[in-house]
Amino acid sequence: MQDLSGLSADLLVLLALSVLLFVLGLTGGRKFFVPFLVGLYVASVVTSMLPTLRTFLLRFGTGLPAQTPAAIFLLALAFTTWLLAGSAVTAVFRFSGRGVGILWQVAAASILGAGLFGVLFIPTLPRGTLTPSAPVAQWLLADPLPFLWALAPVVFFAILRVNED
Repeated sequence: MQDLSGLSADLLVLLALSVLLFVLGLTGGRKFFVPFLVGLYVASVVTSMLPTLRTFLLRFGTGLPAQTPAAIFLLALAFTTWLLAGSAVTAVFRFSGRGVGILWQVAAASILGAGLFGVLFIPTLPRGTLTPSAPVAQWLLADPLPFLWALAPVVFFAILRVNED
């Protein structure tokens, strides 16, 4: 087995998230993935509105800590996913084999979800906190890949929906 100590921290986080999404996807299926992806988009929109809050607070002589966008992103993601997923999040404690037949769909959705998380979350970190590794910069952050990572999960689930009908 290969040693993972050579991987950068950003790659390890994305790999761990992909594994977590895979396990949750096996147990909760689309009932988990769709709320997670919607949560990513909602968190991105909420975070993109923070400059208006920052401008408002500056008028009163106060500001926001540099970590605020990252914290707001994670909170909005967790809350939206929990709100929309309901029991699918806790299905991990009731593991059954029903999801094994759609293993490739769960694996693809896990990779797409982790990639989209990286594309949307990394820019919220304060400057200088994280210098993305070469693979992350090349496969997630180089133009036009953020746009494609944002579009890919929607297209993937649309294709699955068409094939389902």
